Amino acid sequence: MVEDDKNRVENEQARVKMDKEMAAAKRIADEQEFDRSIDLRKIEKAEQAREMARMREQLERDRRERFGGTGKTTAEEAKIQKTPAQLVEHGIKTVTTLYTEFRAPGVAKTCLKTVSTFIKNI
Repeated sequence: MVEDDKNRVENEQARVKMDKEMAAAKRIADEQEFDRSIDLRKIEKAEQAREMARMREQLERDRRERFGGTGKTTAEEAKIQKTPAQLVEHGIKTVTTLYTEFRAPGVAKTCLKTVSTFIKNI
């Protein structure tokens, strides 16, 4: 009887120890799986970014091919400084194009009068 009790206690202790070891092994496996999934996600994001950059470059080439161009990308064009006269000309063209008399009667006229008054006061 004493040996049976002793064996039961030993078996129970062995089972508890085995359960702890199994839980630790499962936790380690889960952590490794999580790390792998994070690494895979990073790789996928990098691939997507490369693909997007490739598509943007292809679209830029197509745009230049269709509409002609200086051969410069939009980033290079943005670096080129425009003269004040070019900026004013561009502003007037933008206002008159966006705010036509049909779309917004009088808006372009009011805007240009305001700018003219402002420039005279400077």
